[in-house]
This record gives sequence, structure tokens and C-alpha cells, in this order.
Amino acid sequence: MSCICTDRLKRINFTPANRYVYVTPPELPEEEISPVLLPEDYKKEAPAVVAVSVIKLAEGCKLKLKKCDKVLIESHMLREILVEGRLIHIILENYILGTY
Repeated sequence: MSCICTDRLKRINFTPANRYVYVTPPELPEEEISPVLLPEDYKKEAPAVVAVSVIKLAEGCKLKLKKCDKVLIESHMLREILVEGRLIHIILENYILGTY
């Protein structure tokens, strides 16, 4: 069984710099069907902390992480960048709370 960061999804060849870490998209729980009717434009608040997997580290990172390590991060600090029609997710290593 391979981890999500080594699956066959087409990933852009991105190398982070300046202590950034390239990660997978957050693992969010599936949306529940609400028994209460909500407005169509209602969006559930994102969790404060989410789990992601490491894809690649910048050379200057002090954390001893390797590819496929699972880390917990502050979700509001995750940067989503559109490059060549694909989203990449990066986070500064300071916002990694820990591994599991």
C-alpha cells in the first residue's frame, strides 16, 4: 500500500524554498447531510487544525521530516497556489504543529 503522496496523481515538479514544505491537500471529513435546511451559499467553517502528508521539503528546513510523513498544521496558514492548472499546497515549517 502506498501513501497518498506517492500515488499516481499527476503532481507538478515543485521544489519549495525558504523553509516551506510542499504537502498534500488536507484530509477533511466528508460532509454530513444536515437535517436542517441551510442556505445554498452556506459553507461550514474549516477545522483549525488539519492533517496533511509531506511531499517535499525546502533544503533549509530544520524539522527532520521525510516524504509521506503525516503532520498536523494550522489550516488557515496553508497556501494554495495554482500552477499550470494544478493546485499545490505549501506551508511554512513554523506552522507544523507535529507529526503522527
